[in-house]
Amino acid sequence: MRLMARSAVLCVIIGIMGCADNRTADELWQAADEAIAARKYAAAIKLLGKVVERYPDDPLAPLAQFKVGDVYMNKTNEVERSVSAYNSTYELYPETEEAAKALFMVGFVNANYIADLESAGSAYKLFLEQYPNHELVGSVQFELQNLGKKVEEIEALKGVVDAE
Repeated sequence: MRLMARSAVLCVIIGIMGCADNRTADELWQAADEAIAARKYAAAIKLLGKVVERYPDDPLAPLAQFKVGDVYMNKTNEVERSVSAYNSTYELYPETEEAAKALFMVGFVNANYIADLESAGSAYKLFLEQYPNHELVGSVQFELQNLGKKVEEIEALKGVVDAE
């Protein structure tokens, strides 16, 4: 009798696992957007992670990985986690537009939020090596020239900052 009970429990467990989430990358992406709109950021991050994990070759995968960084940065204010997520975007999808933007963000967050100027400089220099013709090159060069300076010390921003 005990064997039958254990077998029944095992069948139930297998049945539940068999009903696992089998949504497409598009459906997971849409669900993540809905979770973000509902301010359910942890759920959104999990859904975006599923896109990357289950569909690594889907065009949405690099977008999803980058968006994890954006959620951490802009929604939950977990800047260290945003850097990690952006680094993963660059490492997993180096040939994509998202990788270039992610590498820029690694430098930007390290410079302007974490105050890790060494890591910021390394990310910016790597950006220039990897993406020398990217539209963000000017921004990266500006960031490197002004790395460690206070906003008030940046000549190009005088008058702009004072006007605020």
